[in-house]
Amino acid sequence: MRFFGILSLSFLLIRANAGDLEDNSYTFKNLGNGICTVTSQHSSDVSEQSDKFKINTVRKTMTVKYLNVFRNRESDPLPHFAIMAAVCRKYDLEPDDLNKVVIGAPKDYCLQEALDKYRLIHSDIEEDEMIDTTLTLPGTDSDSDSDLYADVWSDLCDCMSYGIVERMLTSNSIVGKISIKEYDNSCLMSYFIQPKKGGDE
Repeated sequence: MRFFGILSLSFLLIRANAGDLEDNSYTFKNLGNGICTVTSQHSSDVSEQSDKFKINTVRKTMTVKYLNVFRNRESDPLPHFAIMAAVCRKYDLEPDDLNKVVIGAPKDYCLQEALDKYRLIHSDIEEDEMIDTTLTLPGTDSDSDSDLYADVWSDLCDCMSYGIVERMLTSNSIVGKISIKEYDNSCLMSYFIQPKKGGDE
């Protein structure tokens, strides 16, 4: 998607070899009940908060409790999507096996653009009313009005949280639906994963 541009060869190699966090100097800690943390040993800041996830192996969902997007990426060998993919494999799940990934996202420029466009379509939404909706990938559901939200979907595809989830997946899977639950300064984003069909882009 546009946010990330063309994948480099190094990123493709990371995707193929990111199964062992320990080999890349990360500490994985299983806290029980599907909750775990990943701590980078490359950071010089000992107070830096660890990435935190919750995996439900029955429902095949991943909830990102905390993701340090401000970490110095130059000193870290694995990007966020590779860390999350490796966490899935710790629970014997491939990223393509997931049904849903839930992640909190700040209202940055691209997310605010998507929200503003959604409000333009729904003029009945009150000025201080929070958006709570689910969008379907345009062109994949003939019984829905998904094409009406094509511009909204396009903006969402430019957002960091979407890009991280999309990069976890192989070419066999896509994000088919996006659920948005808006709060004052952030949104809770749910990305629903489904097998890719022949006509899906």
